[in-house]
Amino acid sequence: MQSLRQRSSPPAHIATQQPRWSQQLHLTVAHHVAIPRRSLQAAWQAPAALASTVELVQQRVRHQPEQQFQQNSIVAFSTHRRLEEPEQQPAVPLFVSLSDELCAACHRQPEAARGGLKALHGLGVWGVVVNIWWGQVEAAPQQYDWAQYQAFFQVAGEVGLRVKVSFCFHGDEKHTLPAWVLEEGKQCPDMFFTDRAGCRNTECLSVGVDHVPALAGRTALQAYTDLMAAFCDNFSELLGSVVTDADIGLGPRGEYRYPSTPLDSRWNFPGIGEFQCYDRFMVASLSAAAQQVGQPHWGNSGPHDAGSYCQWPHQTG
Repeated sequence: MQSLRQRSSPPAHIATQQPRWSQQLHLTVAHHVAIPRRSLQAAWQAPAALASTVELVQQRVRHQPEQQFQQNSIVAFSTHRRLEEPEQQPAVPLFVSLSDELCAACHRQPEAARGGLKALHGLGVWGVVVNIWWGQVEAAPQQYDWAQYQAFFQVAGEVGLRVKVSFCFHGDEKHTLPAWVLEEGKQCPDMFFTDRAGCRNTECLSVGVDHVPALAGRTALQAYTDLMAAFCDNFSELLGSVVTDADIGLGPRGEYRYPSTPLDSRWNFPGIGEFQCYDRFMVASLSAAAQQVGQPHWGNSGPHDAGSYCQWPHQTG
């Protein structure tokens, strides 16, 4: 998956509280326009809450420096005790993105995969990037299968490679959302992005269900958070040593598609695409926002002059 990322630095008053060992780790956050990004953004918008959480974790590390612990939070990526590494990190560490097939091969043919990863390390590669697919990991609500990744992380660590993981809460040509999510979508199709003609996109969930308990009693944000927390719990001993970085994918094909430019016949390059804001949850959100600013007519529908899928910018209103 192509990745477009931006570094997110914590507020200065939080950064100064972090001990020296944690300054060498960071959390990469790729803001996702097709899936909710507020689960991580909210932390930076509430620095007092984040500071207290970080301080709590740091106290545990200071008081028990040799104890490995599990932290049900993505914060564990940036506050976990850093293990000493035998190699000195290069000025520009090189990371290589790996295919899902190679990651799976570590589970089926570990020795063959080991040889390939060892060759990468010998060429000067510092680490690798792998995708964590929601549809592959969570076959049933809150039941996670990490076997494939467990085998891969073990082999990568043994050959001296670091691993960056990219959480993919979307689908593509080879991957789908979890089957149970798609079943929920049959009962509530408005959980998917919808264009003005009513066409649904089942590659990812609409941001309209961020706070709607449409997923077996959980909201979309809760489902995303539960998976990342489960990852932290399952791989707590590897965080900071083998698994050194994490990000969130940008959605279908990772190209800011939103998904405003579908791969079917509705769109052709270089068309501008269309807004995907017509599911009933997003329409309700628009209506509520319009009411708050005293312009209720703004919430009657989406933009009327933004053009269609295949139009160019100069052809719009």
